[in-house]
Amino acid sequence: MPEPPDVGKVHLWLLDARPCIAAEADALKLLDDEERARAERLRSPRARAQFVRTRAGLRRILANYLAVPPRSVLIAYGAHGKPRMACERLRFNVSHAGGAALLAFASECEVGVDLERIETIDADEILSTWASPREYAAWRASSPGDRLAALYRGWVRKEAILKAWGCGFSVAPQELDVPMSATAGEHIVVGTALHRPNCRVLDVPVGSSWTAALAVEGGAPCTASFIVQSP
Repeated sequence: MPEPPDVGKVHLWLLDARPCIAAEADALKLLDDEERARAERLRSPRARAQFVRTRAGLRRILANYLAVPPRSVLIAYGAHGKPRMACERLRFNVSHAGGAALLAFASECEVGVDLERIETIDADEILSTWASPREYAAWRASSPGDRLAALYRGWVRKEAILKAWGCGFSVAPQELDVPMSATAGEHIVVGTALHRPNCRVLDVPVGSSWTAALAVEGGAPCTASFIVQSP
């Protein structure tokens, strides 16, 4: 099992979070009382399995990094609900969708991650809820065959940044501009106008059926790497 990430490096874990009775039973044993109560409130078996297996996976990974039992990991929450370590330099973020979970870990800098399974959706309805005028114009200018992919690229990049900032809805999504182009690699998104730090945004390759992005606070270069597909 790996050591915690060094400063300037991000560890990404892609986990299986699909319904599985045996895996869920084992996962529930690792959760605290609040997490179990939260799981019980989820009416959908798929949503419940996704939450339970993802949170247990998070606890296992943090426990390995910190050399403590999984149930001993203390998870706190920021002002807008972002999970965090209570008193550690280790930072993390989690996203789950469609039976999979993507987790990011870094040292001494905030991270955000978003994972979405690509499905046919009403693009105009989605764009009206989160796209800035510039983003909408960029989406309209893209080729018809690329518009669905462009929408998802912009979506996950923006969600990853907002999650790195841990600001919830205190920043309206329409106020933040992100690139929607297919250009791979890193993008620097300036947060000055929103009184937020800059973010370095990286696309995360997770397969043709998915779109994912990682955001790291600050403008310094960083290296992201997958550690394992399933712990």
